[in-house]
Amino acid sequence: MNLTTVKAAAAELGMSTNALYKCISLGAPVHRWGPSGKQYRIDTSELIAWMDRHGNENAANQKQSGSNLIPLDNAAVMAARRHDMINALKGA
Repeated sequence: MNLTTVKAAAAELGMSTNALYKCISLGAPVHRWGPSGKQYRIDTSELIAWMDRHGNENAANQKQSGSNLIPLDNAAVMAARRHDMINALKGA
């Protein structure tokens, strides 16, 4: 487990800290830190897995409700792009 700050995790994932805080408010896995428990430490691999599950669940729910806003394959395509980008950043 590699815990990082929100700012470092956002930089590693190529997203803004505001977007990351939005994910946290939607239920992304975090580890609370500090005396008040209001500081977060994030394991990026846990966050990526959550984003994959969360995106697929949302796409499936929208497909069932008949919404055409985000087709089911878009979540998979976005996840693949995110994984490729992270691998490129890590130099894998």
